[in-house]
Amino acid sequence: DNCIATPNADQADADGDGVGDACDGCPTDSAKIEPGICGCGVAETDSDGDGTPDCIDGCPTDPNKIAPGGCGCGVADTDTDADGTPDCLDGCPTDPNKTEAGICGCGFDDADALTWYIDADGDGYGDSSDPGTLACEAPAGHVLDDTDCDDGDPAINPGAEEICDNDVDENCDGVAESNCVPTAVFEGWFAEIDQVVVGGSRYVVVDVFARFSEPTVEVVNVYDTVIVPSEASAFVQNDFAGGTWLPSLTDPATAGIDSYVLIGGQAGPAGGNTTSLDPDFGTGDAAIPPAGAGWFNSNPNNLQGLTSPTTRQVRVGRFVLPQTADGEILSFSGSISYKVHPNGVPQQASSIASFDLPELVCPWDIDASGVVDGADLGLLLLNWDSADAAADVNGDGLVDGADLGLVLLNWGLCL
Repeated sequence: DNCIATPNADQADADGDGVGDACDGCPTDSAKIEPGICGCGVAETDSDGDGTPDCIDGCPTDPNKIAPGGCGCGVADTDTDADGTPDCLDGCPTDPNKTEAGICGCGFDDADALTWYIDADGDGYGDSSDPGTLACEAPAGHVLDDTDCDDGDPAINPGAEEICDNDVDENCDGVAESNCVPTAVFEGWFAEIDQVVVGGSRYVVVDVFARFSEPTVEVVNVYDTVIVPSEASAFVQNDFAGGTWLPSLTDPATAGIDSYVLIGGQAGPAGGNTTSLDPDFGTGDAAIPPAGAGWFNSNPNNLQGLTSPTTRQVRVGRFVLPQTADGEILSFSGSISYKVHPNGVPQQASSIASFDLPELVCPWDIDASGVVDGADLGLLLLNWDSADAAADVNGDGLVDGADLGLVLLNWGLCL
């Protein structure tokens, strides 16, 4: 009897599994006599051994999951930062406040992002036409400023100084030539050399000048200037200024054979010969001129100003030495700091420049033959009205009557 507890006269067993159809829960499924969880015709296989048969296991090969969840079979639905988004879907799995990196990246608040602008010319000012890039850190070549009206020229930006007479808006204020810096700027140093005879003795007088780029009625403030001659011990200092390097603003001092420097005066931009000793100038019989500060006015001229508005020169010192039989060799080096003040307005650019004047050896001997003679006179006349460096024996930039006078005065052996 294949169904002991159930009457089954015909002993029918359709699936041949030894259990009669009358008591077989799955009469057509030889592998099952009860439907189980999966039902007749479906095996109760549990491939991953997790206790859930494959027929109802959403992840039949993943023993840790019976449903794909957010990450799918084979991937854990771990939520490291407990923000409700599993790591597999979280762009910032360790940042509970973000699921995407956003502008600033994981761990950073996008509210801190700033707008950066390209600075193509590297002057620290960003291109005013750049729409900007939002970022928490500066992208390469970018700055926070966006006020540069010409990002292709580092000399043009809101911090630049306006240059006069060039029709360019250097400071990006929308107006060319506004608050412009005067075009007169420091060009270099030179010296005028003369020879005087006092009491039968000859002296070499060297006046050192700072030259500016063009004639100007502006005020030039020269300060912190250092002049270092190669031979300091032999300088002649008379009593015009008390035997010191202090300048005396009297005619005997400027006309005589006294050595002095004109830095250190406290005359203001209004000009005039009202100089008093600057406390930074230095005192006593200095071996070389000390550093100092002072105003130099081109209009009206004074003894601390330009020799003439057209020569563009500021005299900063006079150096007098006895002329020996061997001739005097004298060179200068040092530095200059200055400001140009247009029309007495105390602003505009300052500049610092170093200088090194060449050795000065009998400059009136133009052909360096050791004798001042007709050959030198010929060279001077040949270069008349030019700026020839050799023939311009007084160094004022023009070969003229002043140079002729020096050649004639020093005719003969070059002492």
